[in-house]
Amino acid sequence: MEADLSSKHVGLDKKYRKYVWGYRVGLLLVYGGLLVFVVAALFFPSPVRSLPDAVRYSGGFAMIFAGAYVWNVTLNMPLEERLFVRVYDIMSKLNRYISDTSRRRDKKKALKRLRGVVNLVEAKWILNFKLAERVLPIVNSFKHTLEENLVYTIEQDNLTNIGYALQHLGRFARFLTNDQPTVSELEEVDRFMRSLPHRPYEKGRIQRFWLWVSQPTIRSAFPLILGLFSGPIMFAMSTAYGIPISVALAPSVVASVGFPGAWLAYLNLKKK
Repeated sequence: MEADLSSKHVGLDKKYRKYVWGYRVGLLLVYGGLLVFVVAALFFPSPVRSLPDAVRYSGGFAMIFAGAYVWNVTLNMPLEERLFVRVYDIMSKLNRYISDTSRRRDKKKALKRLRGVVNLVEAKWILNFKLAERVLPIVNSFKHTLEENLVYTIEQDNLTNIGYALQHLGRFARFLTNDQPTVSELEEVDRFMRSLPHRPYEKGRIQRFWLWVSQPTIRSAFPLILGLFSGPIMFAMSTAYGIPISVALAPSVVASVGFPGAWLAYLNLKKK
């Protein structure tokens, strides 16, 4: 691995680990707190009259607040730095695979990580107005190149082409470390990546559907929809097991509002 990229990675890896830790711990605390609150409201519906009642409800709120605080403090790593750490990890795994082709697991992990990078670029490098699409067509071209050239090349077993792909990933990693990146630099990275083999076949209906489902927007919407339906499902199950409607209603509403709200709050913080 190139010395300049290695030295850059040493400085960012610890920061990225803190970012991932914050994401996981915050998610656990927020959803855990919501679950504590819902269970307390469902099985202990009487007004707060004792210390145990207060602990149950305040504990849920405290966990939610703590999770939101962890997100706010840790989810502040710039997108380019996160992409760089991921790309460097992909390069490391591909280097190990090229050195020893029996290490197929490294290649599979690199591919999985690379698809995550493609999804992140798709989700964050958004040109959502016509002028930007006309002035910066290279962004859309680069997104296409990542999926149809780079991913496809690494999916194959041609070590020579994978070696070229590794070189072009290095160019992309250097682009991400640039404090003042330019359009011409991205065009150069795109040009090199387009020299890799292109996916030769037309996607069938199942593949197109799978690509549609795997889009970042669709994947982000799934937890939101699940959270919205959690309340009605909880209400139906509670009343089916004999819990009175007046008791089951409040925690069901909390679930339908709280879980989607927590997810939207997390997505908003992640955009920082």
